[in-house]
Order: sequence, then C-alpha cells, then structure tokens
Amino acid sequence: GRDVYCIVQEYDSTPAEGHEFEAHRDYADIQVLLAGEESILWSPREGLTTTQPYKPDIEFYALTPAPTDIVLTPGRFAVFLPDDAHAPCIAHGAPTQVRKAVVKVRLK
Repeated sequence: GRDVYCIVQEYDSTPAEGHEFEAHRDYADIQVLLAGEESILWSPREGLTTTQPYKPDIEFYALTPAPTDIVLTPGRFAVFLPDDAHAPCIAHGAPTQVRKAVVKVRLK
C-alpha cells in the first residue's frame, strides 16, 4: 500500500563526488543491505543548502564537508527520519555491486 512498501534496488556504488544529500518529509527510510557494501553519508537536514526544492517526498541538498559515514554490509540497516539528510549509493573503498531493500514507512 501507500503506508508501508519496499523497493529493491540493484546498482554499482560510486565515489561521493557528484552525490547530494536527500531527505524525505512524509516517509522514513529503512535501508537494508542485501549484498555488496556501501557508504551512506549522513548529516542533520537543518542548515543545509537546498539544491533541488521539495517535490512529493524528496528534497535534495549540497553535501557538507565531513559528513558522518555509515557503512552498510549485508544484514546491516540504517533508519532515516525526515530530519536525516542522507546520500546513499556511495562506494566504501572500491565500487561494488549493491543489492538493497528500502522500506518506506509513512509518518504523516
């Protein structure tokens, strides 16, 4: 339904250059790594510079210097709430093929 749903993604992780933070207003993200390895950069959303204004449930922000690096490996997960800006799909070391489930949970 629209209150809780899951998206399974497959992609190659890439260097951080060119990535942006994203944040969601209506949904929490639960990101569970199924295969591969990736970094997800994190920062509080407050005070970030908007690069792409809000459109249904997503807004983009410039990466800040020295964000927190969360490393996901198979079986590990991270939860991102509306105030958590995050930049997924980033290579931790060398790029790898990633398979990840993103569970979206409606908050509003």
